[in-house]
Amino acid sequence: MKLTEKQTHIYEGLKGIGEEISSFYLDAIKIIHQNNIASQSYLLAHFAREIDGGLRDILSPLKVKEELQKDPALKDRGLVASILVALDLKLDDPFAIKYASVASKFNKYAHRRGATKKPRKLLEVIVLWEEYEDILLKLIGSFINQLRRIERITRFQKPTKQILEALKNMFDNKQIERHFYINLKSEYWLEPMFNKGFFSPESIKDEELWNQAEYLIFIAKNIKTKVFKETNAIFLVKIIEKINFHSENIQKLKNYRIWYFIFDILTELPKKYINNKIINSIPNYLNTEHENTLESLGIFKLIYSYSVEEKNSSSFKDQITKLVELVFEISNDKKFKDSSAYENDNYYPIIRAYQLKQECKKPEFYKLVAINCSNQTIYRIADYLNTFLETNNISNFLIKTIFDLNITRKHSHSIETIYSLFLQNVCVEIAQLEKNRIIEIIESFLSERYKHKHFIKLSLFLFAKTWNKTKELFFGFISKQKKDLFSEPFWRDDFYFMLDHISIHLNNLESLVIENLIEKFSENCGSYKSPEHFRLYWFSSLNDNENFEKKYSDLSLKLGANKQEIKPKLESNVTFGSTSPLSKNEILTIPILELTSFLKKFDPERGFREPCVEGLSRVLHEVIKENPSLFTDNWEMFLEVPYRHIAEIFSSLSDVWKNKQQIDWDSCIKFIYKYTSQNKFGTNDLTLPNSTYNADHYWPLREFCRLLSAGMRDDTKAFDALLLPKVEKIIFFVIEKYLKNEIPDSQKEKLGSATSVINSDTGIFIGTLFDYSLRKARLSNIAGKKRSRWSSAERNLFENLLTNRVQEIFTYLGWHRNQFYFLDFKWTQKQLITIPKLDNQTIKSYFGGHLLNNPYSKFDYRTFKNLYISAIKENWQLVDSHMIDNPIELHAAVFYIFDYEDLNEGDIITEIFKNDKIEQIRNLIHSLSFKFDEYIKELDASGKIEFRKKIYKIWQYTLTTLDKYKTLKTKEIPTIFYLIKYIDELDEESFQLIKQSSRFARNRRDLDKLIENLNRLKTKGNIIQSSIYACEIFIDSVFTDVYYASVMQKEIIEFTEYMFTLNDDRLTEYSNKICNEFAKKGEYFLLEIYENFNN
Repeated sequence: MKLTEKQTHIYEGLKGIGEEISSFYLDAIKIIHQNNIASQSYLLAHFAREIDGGLRDILSPLKVKEELQKDPALKDRGLVASILVALDLKLDDPFAIKYASVASKFNKYAHRRGATKKPRKLLEVIVLWEEYEDILLKLIGSFINQLRRIERITRFQKPTKQILEALKNMFDNKQIERHFYINLKSEYWLEPMFNKGFFSPESIKDEELWNQAEYLIFIAKNIKTKVFKETNAIFLVKIIEKINFHSENIQKLKNYRIWYFIFDILTELPKKYINNKIINSIPNYLNTEHENTLESLGIFKLIYSYSVEEKNSSSFKDQITKLVELVFEISNDKKFKDSSAYENDNYYPIIRAYQLKQECKKPEFYKLVAINCSNQTIYRIADYLNTFLETNNISNFLIKTIFDLNITRKHSHSIETIYSLFLQNVCVEIAQLEKNRIIEIIESFLSERYKHKHFIKLSLFLFAKTWNKTKELFFGFISKQKKDLFSEPFWRDDFYFMLDHISIHLNNLESLVIENLIEKFSENCGSYKSPEHFRLYWFSSLNDNENFEKKYSDLSLKLGANKQEIKPKLESNVTFGSTSPLSKNEILTIPILELTSFLKKFDPERGFREPCVEGLSRVLHEVIKENPSLFTDNWEMFLEVPYRHIAEIFSSLSDVWKNKQQIDWDSCIKFIYKYTSQNKFGTNDLTLPNSTYNADHYWPLREFCRLLSAGMRDDTKAFDALLLPKVEKIIFFVIEKYLKNEIPDSQKEKLGSATSVINSDTGIFIGTLFDYSLRKARLSNIAGKKRSRWSSAERNLFENLLTNRVQEIFTYLGWHRNQFYFLDFKWTQKQLITIPKLDNQTIKSYFGGHLLNNPYSKFDYRTFKNLYISAIKENWQLVDSHMIDNPIELHAAVFYIFDYEDLNEGDIITEIFKNDKIEQIRNLIHSLSFKFDEYIKELDASGKIEFRKKIYKIWQYTLTTLDKYKTLKTKEIPTIFYLIKYIDELDEESFQLIKQSSRFARNRRDLDKLIENLNRLKTKGNIIQSSIYACEIFIDSVFTDVYYASVMQKEIIEFTEYMFTLNDDRLTEYSNKICNEFAKKGEYFLLEIYENFNN
């Protein structure tokens, strides 16, 4: 016996309620098909009555029904009242009337009508049974209807025994369970469900949502707002205690959502119900197998929930203290490392570092801590910081100054930064509350307990921010300080900012003490240029004080430096040596002779934070970029300037030109010619031995050529053609004298790399020669496709490069063969014909460039066919994959579409399928899917038909080939889905292609284009048949990943609603299935459409 689809839906719906009620239905179906049971009509009616009674026991609680029967219209009409309660409908509702009419006849047909009469025939009952099946289908025969019954149950104020028993069965479906808890809004369910074990930790699964949380959090929120009885909190606490005990003593719960939900419940609960047993369990909430992102968020929500009104309760202070100390705990277990923090330390906060950083900046957090936690909590947090600093052997310069922790971008999630930031904020807040507490804290930071120098930085910050309360402690500290407080690099910037902050508050005596210290230490000025520079630096920090104002201004005028220039920079972290000895302003204002002399001579040994060649060169670049005339007006003065600086100058000139600003090209070209012609060029005389990068003569040569190329590529923005003869001399000279002919080891046996070529010295030189020849050719105005447009000197130079097997020229030839055709068609074709006969390395150098340009003609196909086949068989890898997608496969696709090939033996494209490399097939399909959009637009009607035939042919060929691959992973060729865009109408052939292709779709991707195309195709050709095809494809493909597909809600609604409107039984069945499948996954956006078409 096989159930119909309708019967299957009913049976599954009843089975979800209970085994007994579903067995009644299954047996009833069996009875109908038995021919040897004379009383089958009576049995069928009995089964119907039992099924109906069972449903109404659940859906119509007795008390609710009795309450409804107080209506005079329902007096003595228990059956009708029961049905109205079950359906939550009015007495005059058509479905309720129909249901009551059918159900009221069950008794008549179930009972005997007389012992002497013949048995009632089945036909007398079968019509009633079929009507009842229609009612069952609407009640529980689809997932959406089951949801409606669940919603009805949740509207009862209290559950009955029958309801709770049914729910246990129904909750086997987790989506039904979730829907129930989301819709349950009565507090009177909490205790009976707790007693029946609905919230038991044994029911919590590792990979599932804890659906009960929806209801429990709802209860907690309504307790908080006093809508629900506060005694409900007792049950919530019992639930949490049971979960904690189970996870700590029986089996650790790995469901990461549980602890976040518990934090939510605790956040809403009145705090008097949260006991120490629960607080002591919270560390286990954070000890998860994953990044505890949600838990980190949750614990702060809990901390904030301790409101200001409760701050005076000592019991709450204890709880707050435990929670605060917990969030600052550190561990060396790498599972606590925040993957978004980019830190590589030995210790990590046990909560997510990013979250901790955000909270430590919030006043509501550090104020709560200052009010409710003692200094012992501050010391504990400082101990964690000290452990981190000492154990990590952290660099003295990771944080240049802690005065800028709120704006620094580096190390922003390390313990060093986060804990320092918090201690700053909370200690300043403590100072406002109680003077003695902040004094005690700073004394502790300066004591032997905290030996790391970082705590001096922290103390200096706190002195600055709490000066009026802590200045006596400061002066006591500096009177005992044996170290040079002004010169220690570790805290020098902090000390500067501290003095800057307090200067306006210093009285005469205090100013004198500090001035005497400055004078004392100025004699040993360390890295400062002179004692006067030392005094200027520190006086600038105090210049807002009337006692230092004139001292600062006099020294500033004398030494030519102001506070803005010399003070520490908040916005920058440590610099590792790239400091310039000259500022931009100094470079612009000093005499040009003095500048060039300095550029020639300045070459100090590197020192930390000391001026260096690299720093000078960087500032020089910025100056020339803003003021190119500084160089071009004085170019002759720069002829003996070292390579390093000349390279930087010409790099900046290239930037100027690229930014569409003018430069003096005549001066630039004259300089290049004279600079490269002098005897010192090419020797070590123009090097700077102490610079980090030992720049040789190739540095400026590269920049010269780059600038010249930039000035010749665009005819609308090029330097004057009259300068080309001078440029030719330069280029020919450079290539003949300085061009290298050696291939790096990293490039050997590989395809030529355009990226490497254009960045290599040889490639740059050849590129400039090429740009020069093209510029001249364009200016020649020589007409005709196959004419020669270059001089014999240029041609000979290129031929010499080819003859000498300079690999870069072969890559250029392949890459820019179309431009070479423009220069000299016959010469270029002659060179290309010889390529396949050359050595393997040269072939590969050429082919790497060749692949970057789409096939030009049938000549390309014939000349290089064997190279393509070798590339496929030997799996030649393109080095410049960032420049073009899948070039070999793209070229094969072009040859196929252009009818040079047709999937015959020996074809390039056939070799791809024979090669047993799934990736190459994938790349081929990708090319066919995305690279011919513009091409097809240009085809006429017959051309588009032929194109489609070619696509269908290779599509089917691909599917046939893929059948031999056994593992699912190798079958993932998602782009095959995108070939759908070439289909104009769904017919049997295109339907089969799409249907067979659906198994290759990637989960969570590709469905958007499929749905979009199904909407396009559903109205083409025979609309009903096309729609049937579209539905079958939709169901086969989209149901593989309903969650991802749901992002296309608008398109899915359009698709499904259209199918309903066609009023075709088969399409309606498909549409109902689509609506229910989405609902089963918790996606309810089709519910309204479903109900509109299923009334």
